[in-house]
Amino acid sequence: MRKGCVFLHGSYYSRNFGDYLLFRIILDAIRSEFPDVDVVLPFASKEVLTEFRGEVRAATLRDFFRAELFVFGGGGYLGEPPKAILRWSINFLRRHYLPFFLIRILRVPVAIIGAGAGPISSFWLTPFVRHMLSKSIPVILRDKESVDFARSLGIHPDRIGLGTDLAQSPAFLKRITGAIQPYLLGDYVGIHIGLNLTGECEEAIEIELRKICTGGGSVVLFVDSPGHDVAIDTGRYPFRQLVLDFPSVVSLCKYSDAEEVIAIIQHSLGVITGKLHVGIVACTLGVPVLSIPVHHKTERYYRHIGMTDSCVTSADQFERKMEFFFDKVHGKVRTILPSHVDEAHQKTLNSLIKAVRSARQ
Repeated sequence: MRKGCVFLHGSYYSRNFGDYLLFRIILDAIRSEFPDVDVVLPFASKEVLTEFRGEVRAATLRDFFRAELFVFGGGGYLGEPPKAILRWSINFLRRHYLPFFLIRILRVPVAIIGAGAGPISSFWLTPFVRHMLSKSIPVILRDKESVDFARSLGIHPDRIGLGTDLAQSPAFLKRITGAIQPYLLGDYVGIHIGLNLTGECEEAIEIELRKICTGGGSVVLFVDSPGHDVAIDTGRYPFRQLVLDFPSVVSLCKYSDAEEVIAIIQHSLGVITGKLHVGIVACTLGVPVLSIPVHHKTERYYRHIGMTDSCVTSADQFERKMEFFFDKVHGKVRTILPSHVDEAHQKTLNSLIKAVRSARQ
C-alpha cells in the first residue's frame, strides 16, 4: 500500500497534559494499525512538537496535497468555556474552523473522534459548528450532552455516535510511563495545583491532609503543564502552609512531562483536582478522585462514567463528597471503571481505525 499521510488536529497551541495524551493515543493507534502512514500535526506549535521528541512534525506544503484524512482528535474545542466566551469564539474560528475549511477545499475527508461539543451561546458561531459536524464522517463524541447538542443543531442522529474520552486506557497509560518512578515513594495524596478553591473548602481539605502528614503519609503538590510552574515560583498555590509546616513529607513537583504526571497520579492514594484529564487518568487507573471543577465538561465526564460522587458540583455537596474521598484514601481503595466505559473507548478507537482504512482505499 502507498505511503499515506494523516493529519491529526486539536488543541495543540501550547503544552497541555490532557491534549498530549489524546494525541499520543491516537498517534499510537494509527501507527500500530498502519505503520506506513505518516501522522502529521499540521498546525501545532513548536512547543507542542517538542514534547513528542521528534516522533511527529508540522506539515509541509506537499503534505496538504497528499493528506488522506484530517482527524479532529479529542478535546472540548467544539464547546465554549464558562468565561471569556467572545475570545474563545474568535480563537475557535482561527484555530479550528479555518483549518477545517481549508482541508475541505482540498477535498480531504474529515473525521471527528472523541471530541466534546457544546454549549455554544453565540448565535453567529453556531452555523460554523453545524457545518463542521455535518461535513465530517464519522463524528464520535465523548458524552451524551455532546451528542444531544449536535442533534439540537439539526445533525441527523445516524451521523453522530456516542463514544468516550480516548485517554481511558489503563494499558496505554501504564505503557507510556514505563519505568518512571513516582515523585515521592510511599503513601501520598496528590494535589493538583490548578485547583480553584474557596477558603472554607481549602481549610476543610487541609485539616484532612494534616492528619495524613502526621500519620505517616505524604502529600505531593503537582502541576499538569509548564504554564502552571509560575504558581510554584511565586508561592501562589493552595496549601502553601503545609509545605512550610511539613517540609519533609510535602513536596512540590514542577512540570517535566506528561509521563511523570501520570506516574504521580498512578502511585498516589488519591488525587484532588479541578482539571478534566488529571481526573480521567486517575479514574482510569483506579485512583480515587475528588474533582472540584470549573468547567462543565468535567461535570459531564463524571456523569458519563457514573461516578458523580467524585465530583463536587455545588457547595452543599462538598463536605459529603470530601469525606467519601478521604474514606477511600485511608482505606487504600482502588476503583474500576464501569464496563460500558471500556466498551465506548474501544468503539471510539475502532471508529478511528475504520476512518483511516476507508480514507486509504
